Amino acid sequence: MLKVVNSFLFSENLQMNEKSEKHQRLSEYLEILKSQGKYWCTKAETTKSLEMTSSSFYNAIHKLVKQKKIIRVRNGFYIIIPPEYRSSGLPTSHFIDVLLRHK
Repeated sequence: MLKVVNSFLFSENLQMNEKSEKHQRLSEYLEILKSQGKYWCTKAETTKSLEMTSSSFYNAIHKLVKQKKIIRVRNGFYIIIPPEYRSSGLPTSHFIDVLLRHK
């Protein structure tokens, strides 16, 4: 019985670490995009670049949405909000052209 409980706890801990790692990878990826002057990302591009499943992407992005570091504007299209714009909002000139082309 103790072996089963320990195995379960190890499995739960491993899953939590994997989720945390994916969240960290996504955060780092978004920082790279911002450093390149790109204040948006798409689900398709991000999952391909990071080799993530859709489920992993949504779990990781959900945390960033709750932290107000990113917002979903359209299905599969996200705006990265730099700290200096979190209270006032990001100017649309940073992403409007790409948003209008997004399908």
